[in-house]
Amino acid sequence: MVHTERIISELESFLSSYSEGLTKLSIRFFHKDIPNVLLEAIAVWPRLQYLTLHIGFNSMPLRAPQPFQALTHLHMSCANLSFFSSLLHSISETDSGTSGFPNLEKIYTIALNCGPTGIWSELLTILTRTGLGHISIIEKCSNSEPEPCSTGPTFFELRPFLARRTTLVNIKTLLIFPAHYGAIILTDADVHTLARACPHLYSVSLGNHNSPVSLGALGYIVRRCRELCEISLRVDARLDALGTILLDDDEQMYLQPNRRLRMLAIEGSPIACVGPLNPPTAPDLMMSIPRFLHMIAPRLAKLEISLESRLGWTRRRYSLREMKKMDDIQRWKKVGRVLLELTKGDT
Repeated sequence: MVHTERIISELESFLSSYSEGLTKLSIRFFHKDIPNVLLEAIAVWPRLQYLTLHIGFNSMPLRAPQPFQALTHLHMSCANLSFFSSLLHSISETDSGTSGFPNLEKIYTIALNCGPTGIWSELLTILTRTGLGHISIIEKCSNSEPEPCSTGPTFFELRPFLARRTTLVNIKTLLIFPAHYGAIILTDADVHTLARACPHLYSVSLGNHNSPVSLGALGYIVRRCRELCEISLRVDARLDALGTILLDDDEQMYLQPNRRLRMLAIEGSPIACVGPLNPPTAPDLMMSIPRFLHMIAPRLAKLEISLESRLGWTRRRYSLREMKKMDDIQRWKKVGRVLLELTKGDT
């Protein structure tokens, strides 16, 4: 489709004949932006529930009154997350008394390039104003070279997203995947807050880009969110990093074994005997860790432990550092074998 004003005008005229009854729309211009005139026309359709599109510079700003009132599912691609943030800003800053997306349940967004530093913090803050049930945001990077992107690495906290806990109660899916140089600053306290705020979590994935948290934090979210079926989280399983947050009796009553968890991804998680104890006298982590995992999730039989594809992007520059991670991988494989035997023993 040639992206011309004539074709856009004809398309707008064609779509207008379906505006009252159409509930699903997927519109693409071969990765070209949807023009602002079309986006504003679509935004006021009264029954539109499912929308797939690509937004960019030519799509903004959105000035339609009370946009996307019936929309429940939004699947979007964009050049970078700045455009997604701009769309959410445009909707939240409409002059009408009714905000946009009042019925939105699911957002699935893919950014094709790295965004500017700070965009993740800005975006997560905006998302706290929604009552979404499913959030999936994936940031890709067009730079296939070993050198860092021109925007530089992105470090951001999950804390702004957790600031308004009452808006997170409906969340079942949370997938936050920054580009390969991104890192999520995460603490045990953040994991506890997430588990309390989102009791109905089904799937959590931070793309294994988070700063490692303790096994205690992993155990907390797995047992507190008993509908949880899959989780991707970096943990620190070294001997001196088994820290936990003390819980009172009221908290303990919420923690029960999770019998639904089937997938645990721990790529890049450190595991070793470190600290004052020498390996000959240290506890056997290859046995104690699988027993711990079996206790919190009795039906968990497999760990996802392979290095993610970003290893291929950094191999030439970081080959020695990555080779050191092979020891961790072998340890986790042993943990996985023991865990499988424990699970089989219960069947």
